[in-house]
Amino acid sequence: IDSLSGTILRTISISNATNVDWEDVTENDTHIFIADIGNNNGNRQNLKIYSILKSDFKNNTTVSAEIISFSYEDQTDFSSQANSSNFDAEGIVIYQNKILIFTKNWADLKTNVYKIPLTTGSHVALKVSSANIAGLITGAVYTNDRFFLTGYEASLTPFLIYISYNRMP
Repeated sequence: IDSLSGTILRTISISNATNVDWEDVTENDTHIFIADIGNNNGNRQNLKIYSILKSDFKNNTTVSAEIISFSYEDQTDFSSQANSSNFDAEGIVIYQNKILIFTKNWADLKTNVYKIPLTTGSHVALKVSSANIAGLITGAVYTNDRFFLTGYEASLTPFLIYISYNRMP
């Protein structure tokens, strides 16, 4: 997208990806990561993150992604619970060579932080932290040794949370 005019300059297709519920995008030096982690009903068993080489993205209009699949270590109930599960997520960041996933906990209005490796394959997301934020996290960014989380309260009031690097696992 042209930053001045808003004109679409180029469209990239991902040949082996399906958008079930894409939520966030992040990057490291070599890859772009697309989080297909939306889980409003808490019953998805096909959570994944697509990893695309930046060099492929820059040089092609069709790319193939590596697939990082995962499940939450503490999720045992996969019954459909519309907007009342603690296993929905919308924010990811790369931190210390891991993917951190910030959940959007409908049931208790906390966010749980899970980590998975950057490697292709099927992984168990390990819970590394939890915070009572009294709202729903809808995005995450890590930059300059700082985390920024955005979301909204039950009243739909938006918020921004700042977390210093020494507060994370």
